[in-house]
Amino acid sequence: MTEDRSGADLRDVELAAAQARIAELEALEAERQRAERVHDALYRIAAAAGATEDLHAFYAVIHGIVAELMYADNCYIALYDDQRKMINFPYRAALLEARATR
Repeated sequence: MTEDRSGADLRDVELAAAQARIAELEALEAERQRAERVHDALYRIAAAAGATEDLHAFYAVIHGIVAELMYADNCYIALYDDQRKMINFPYRAALLEARATR
C-alpha cells in the first residue's frame, strides 16, 4: 500500500509542477502580448506624428491609442516650458466635463 501511495504522491508532485509550468508559460504569453500591443501603439503614435498637421487632432489620436491600452476616459497632456517654468495643458478630455456639458 505504501508503494501505491508513493506513486500517487509522485503523480501529485508532477501534476503540481506541470500546473506551475503552465501558469508560468501563460504569464509569459500574456506579457509578450502586452509588449506587442505597446509596440504597436508606439508605432501608430509615431505614424500619426508624421501624418497629422493639427496638434489637437494628434493629441486626440494619442488619447485614442492610450485608451486601447488602459482606462483613459480622463486624459491630459501636459507640456513643461523650461524657459518660463510653467506647465501648459494643450489637451484634456475629462469624463466629468463631458457629463457636465450634457
